[in-house]
Parts: sequence; structure tokens; C-alpha cells
Amino acid sequence: MLGTLAAFIGLAASALGAWFFTLGLQQTERDEMARQALILAGVLLTLCQLLAFGTAALLPERLLRRLRWALVGLGIVLFGFEVATMSVTQLALVQSSDVQASANEARIEELQAAIASHRATAAGLRDNAAAQSRSVLASSRERGGQALREAMEIEGRIAPMAVELAELQSAKRPTLTTLLGDDRTVLFAVVRSALIALVGLTMMSASGVLFRVARTAERAPWLEPLPAPPAAVARPQRTAAAVAEDDGEDDIAEGDAEARYQRVLAAVRSGSVKPNARAIQRAEGSPAEEARQFLARLERESVTRRTASGRAYEVIG
Repeated sequence: MLGTLAAFIGLAASALGAWFFTLGLQQTERDEMARQALILAGVLLTLCQLLAFGTAALLPERLLRRLRWALVGLGIVLFGFEVATMSVTQLALVQSSDVQASANEARIEELQAAIASHRATAAGLRDNAAAQSRSVLASSRERGGQALREAMEIEGRIAPMAVELAELQSAKRPTLTTLLGDDRTVLFAVVRSALIALVGLTMMSASGVLFRVARTAERAPWLEPLPAPPAAVARPQRTAAAVAEDDGEDDIAEGDAEARYQRVLAAVRSGSVKPNARAIQRAEGSPAEEARQFLARLERESVTRRTASGRAYEVIG
């Protein structure tokens, strides 16, 4: 369950990185076909990074070591590419926001100047109309009426400009550049991109390790408790000759078991046989109980020890 949860978080972080890549291409690439091809390439690289780190963590610790390092190296290269891509995308978005904010600010200043000019013109026409309306000459009063109508027309033009000005002023928002400055904005974009990519990398690696540990636990027969010894059974009375014969056979059997143990001991120390019950059974043809006894003896003699998880054995030194 933990492995699945970690994989889900890693996929979500990588999906966010792919989304940033898509936004960056929409801001910078104008050709539609080229943009679609580059988006597909970005998604492919993101999935490849996930697969590289997840597979490297899922592989056994000692086997396929070269493949693990190759996958880790590929994942690191793709990690750097993802961080660079997301950083560039965020800077492009910030720049686009700055350009839009500058355009809005210029439009606000233009509207404020136009409204002030129109109001001054309308006020002058009204004053002129008021002065001419007091004249005794009909022509002057007529010009005063014309000036008043012009003032009203100009004031009618002010209303839509005032509405637009109010909308632009209410839509004003601070940008990262205005809050942090140019240098800090670049640093912030890089750090945020690195954190997003690092979450995907770490969670996919953790998912692979958790699935590998779960798989190892399911395949560890030596972790099963030893069967209880059979109850003592009364043995019939035997002659002295039969007892001597049985003792000789026991000595031979014990000698064979000791020889097998010594061979297992040498093979485990050399690394040709792994310290687990199945490997010992395959190497010596020993029954499962004897293989478990050999494992316990190896641990008692400090040849092997349990790993940190307690689910397997490893050779000391």
C-alpha cells in the first residue's frame, strides 16, 4: 500500500512537470505541429525518468548492478533536463505576466490622461456656454447653446472610459518580479522546479524499494518458524549388537552432515552460495529442515547475520 501511494505521488509530480513543459511550449513555440511533437517528446522523457528510477530501486541489490547504475545515471540526466525545462517555463510565464501588467498599466495611464483632458474641455465649454447665455445678442446665446451641447457630448465619451479604467484598476495584481525582483524570481523558479522534480524522483525510488522489500518478504521461506519436534516415542529394547550398529550409522550420518555443512560454509564465505535455505538446498540437496539448521549454525558462528530488515541473511565481512 505504501509503495502504491508513493508511486501515485511520484506520478502526480511528474504529471505537473509535463504540464509545465506543455505551458512553456505554448508560450514559446508558434508552429502547431512542432509544438505537438515537442510536447510528446517531453512526456516521453518524463515517463522515462520515472521508469528509470523506479526500476533501479526495484532491481535486486547485488544482481544487475551495472544496469542499476545505468538507469540511475539516465534518471539524473533527465532530472536535470526536467528542472531546466520547468524553470524556463516558469520564467516565460512570469515574463508574460509582466508584459501584460505593463500593458495594463500603460492603458490605465492613457485612460486617466484622456479622462482628465475630456473633463477639462467639457468644463471650459460649460463656462463658455454660461457666459454666452447671459449675452443680449441672440447669436451669442446660440453659440452658448452649441458649446453646452458639445460639453455634454464630451462628457458622454468619458463614461465608457471610466468604466474601462475601473475594470483595469480592479484587475491589477502583483507579479513575482514586483515582489521578489529579477534575480530572486529566477532563483525561486529554479528552486520550485527542483523541488517538484525531486518529489517525483524520491517517491518513485521509494515505491520501487517498497515493492522490492515486499517481494523479498514473500519469497523468504527461512523466515517461517521451525516445526515443533515430534513427541518422544518409546523405543523397543534392542540387543547390544543392534545398538552398536545403529551408533555406527549415526556417526556416519553425522559425518556426512558435517561434511555438507563445511562445504556450505566455504561456499557461503566465497559468495558462490547465498545464505538462504533455497540456495543451500539447491547446492547440497539438503532437506529444508537441515538447510534451516545450517543457516542457524552459520549465524551462531558469526559467519552470517540478519539484515537491517530482519528478513534475510548476509555474510559478515
